[in-house]
Amino acid sequence: HAKITDGVMVAAKTGIHGHVKKKGIIAGIPYQDLSSWKKSYAIFKNLEKYIERIKQLEKIIKKYEMEEDK
Repeated sequence: HAKITDGVMVAAKTGIHGHVKKKGIIAGIPYQDLSSWKKSYAIFKNLEKYIERIKQLEKIIKKYEMEEDK
């Protein structure tokens, strides 16, 4: 069983493990404070864009490395 302190608001579908001791709003799986969850969600939502950008940058770096080797 989990114990949740008074004054805690839990967002829908939040994964609670153990006890929640700090007052506030929690969300996510595993749970975290709402502001941290929002930041994580924003990053996760754009993950494909970040991956594509990293691939582009790796190609640029490889091109410059090949030019240095000449």
